[in-house]
Amino acid sequence: MMEVQAVEAGDAESGGTPRRMLLAGLLGGAVAMAIADSAAAQVQSGVDVDPLQAFTNILYTSVNYSQTGFYADDGGGRQLGVDLIRAGEVTGQPVTRAKGARPTPMDTRAIRSRVNEIIDDSWHRLVGARSFLRAEAPAQKTVDLSPENFTAMFQMAGAITASETFDPYENEGNFVLGLFALTDFYPMLVRGMAPMVKNEIARAWLGGLAAGVGNNTANQRALLIDMSAERPELMTMADQIVAWQNRVAGLNGVERRIMPRGMQGATNLCPTDADGLFPAMSPQQVFNILFMSSGAKTRGGFFPDGINGNINTSAAN
Repeated sequence: MMEVQAVEAGDAESGGTPRRMLLAGLLGGAVAMAIADSAAAQVQSGVDVDPLQAFTNILYTSVNYSQTGFYADDGGGRQLGVDLIRAGEVTGQPVTRAKGARPTPMDTRAIRSRVNEIIDDSWHRLVGARSFLRAEAPAQKTVDLSPENFTAMFQMAGAITASETFDPYENEGNFVLGLFALTDFYPMLVRGMAPMVKNEIARAWLGGLAAGVGNNTANQRALLIDMSAERPELMTMADQIVAWQNRVAGLNGVERRIMPRGMQGATNLCPTDADGLFPAMSPQQVFNILFMSSGAKTRGGFFPDGINGNINTSAAN
């Protein structure tokens, strides 16, 4: 077991610098601006894809279900109810719950507060989306968020050795790093899917979502920077995870590391391109990460039984 420690970083306890929170807001705006970019990469697909179905499929089966399933805080009522994981408005049908997650001790008040904000955003985003989508909402299939799957990802990335393990629920630093591994690519996905959504109401809603996920991404990165004062390995491991994600998903041309190479003392809260925008990422590339494979697969990693929907295969990179 790799060594894990409780965090009491002074900067984290104070909640981080105001500048970091300002940058978080600006990051959300950058993502929202990208929604209007009609030149964003189109979703790759070998089938006739209904845009709304693809949109709900990727955002709520593969990303939001895994994200909200990660918050297994029974005391806070964070387990998703049956009404939030079943298919559309169908009642009385068997449902599949996420497994492997467990409540995580949060010893630092400011870290707990900032993590709670991210959890609340994701939770209410899922509730609101399912209310909006109604019968179109896909059902959750098996989401396996066990430490064994995180260990497999971190070993593939070289963030830990083949003899080490990684438990994201052991302490607050591990939790934020695990959350980062699951969601840091989310703003790129939103931009990549934006050209598919033609419905004006859905596009307006997507713009609001873009700002929210952009803010959460910057918040997570700022938390890792704060906590690295006591645990510098968190930054190293995060950058190794990012490099691995880029490789398996075939992402090129943007610097996503929190500590960019060749830029001493610089940090990267906003991993954007030369135009200040997030690059686009296809659903298939997201599956490369969540299925933990650079090949064309229909299941694996956090989704051992695959996902529901008509876009369900990772890219061949």
